[in-house]
Amino acid sequence: MQTTQLRRFLQQDPDNAGLACALAEALIAQSAADEALAALATLPASEQAKPQVRFLQSRCALVAGRHQDAVSGYRSLLADGHDALGIRHDYIHALLCARSLEQASDALALAVLRYGATAELLVLKARIEAMRGESRHAAASADAALAADPANAAAAGVKALALHDDGDYSAAETAAEIALKLDPQQHEASLVIASGLRRRGEIDAVARAYERILSRHPRSARALAGYAETALRRGDFAGAESLLREATTHMPEHIGTWHALAWAQLLQGRHADADASYRRAYAIDRNFGDTHGGLALAAVLRGEYAAAEAAIARARRLDPRAMTARCAEVLLADAQGDTDRAEALLQSVLNDAGGAEIPVREFAAAMKSLLTAKAG
Repeated sequence: MQTTQLRRFLQQDPDNAGLACALAEALIAQSAADEALAALATLPASEQAKPQVRFLQSRCALVAGRHQDAVSGYRSLLADGHDALGIRHDYIHALLCARSLEQASDALALAVLRYGATAELLVLKARIEAMRGESRHAAASADAALAADPANAAAAGVKALALHDDGDYSAAETAAEIALKLDPQQHEASLVIASGLRRRGEIDAVARAYERILSRHPRSARALAGYAETALRRGDFAGAESLLREATTHMPEHIGTWHALAWAQLLQGRHADADASYRRAYAIDRNFGDTHGGLALAAVLRGEYAAAEAAIARARRLDPRAMTARCAEVLLADAQGDTDRAEALLQSVLNDAGGAEIPVREFAAAMKSLLTAKAG
């Protein structure tokens, strides 16, 4: 039944919780969570207290990105004795979205004890493992879900992304194609296909792919970061920064997103902001070469050459090929008056920048313009 018809019926029978729930479910399927919540809010208080209405109100919060509200809603339902697989599933999903991994894992264990290892719960297990960086375990759990339900698109998509994160790109794309046959808009599978287009340098196709994902999943941190990369490649540094800032709110523990944000800021000449972004990455993991290289870049641009040299040395120990450290070496050599060395280092950076996931080539081109202007 169309939402227009459901709205008309609900206007004629405004106390009908069944109609309001049907309308809310239809609107949620269209990602119109706020409209769904508004439809439920028209019901009398006595009807809003019903478990199905409360469940859908919590789902509206989940879809709209109000994860803590969703967690509270599902937790309240369970505390009141309204136990069902759907409630426990969405409760665990909300905990995952709120990045409460330990609580999600504990809740999953309880759900499995009560309902068994269903395909839906195995998919959640795979998602938890993926968020912990346990890609192979995630792929295995997704396989178990597919064994229980071969038509489970989410399981196929989560498997695809786990394989991708483990570096098995060919198998990942095969799994993604299977998932997309089951559900043409499956989130993780769409991310894998977009990533493949990115690796092949199909920038326009990549941008369209991420636009499609974001139209359906506007808070997808991976899609935001991927779309930001296309903006960086096109020279829209401010647009990229806006997307990356949004991505860091949804994926604050992802070092690469902070690095990309720092590049966007560097390319706008905002050295202090870039330094702050690199320090956010440093707080997550102190042993990442490109983070130390980024701090070196910021130090050179502040004129703190001794600090830059020390940061470059740390970066090189951790990763001899760290691109940020190599870019910092170019700027440092130029600042110290060694133009020939700066140009040689720059050429080496440009030669290796083609496959980089960060806009090294754009930054290197800016450095080249600087050196050329000085030589002139």
